[in-house]
Amino acid sequence: ESITVDWLKRYEKEMLNEGKSYTTISMYIRCIRVLFKEAISMGTIKQNIYPFGKKQYEIPIGKGRKMA
Repeated sequence: ESITVDWLKRYEKEMLNEGKSYTTISMYIRCIRVLFKEAISMGTIKQNIYPFGKKQYEIPIGKGRKMA
């Protein structure tokens, strides 16, 4: 199965159903995005299948918490 916008949305929904927070989900999905960027820079995959960005999949933003 390919990682597409729909796949990322389903993954996000599944993680929410498992009780994960948006902060946790965004950390996991940012790792996926890094792999995509690395594969594109190496020429392993083409830029046109990159599923992130405006009008595509946008990584959720967690509420975060101030530490100081």
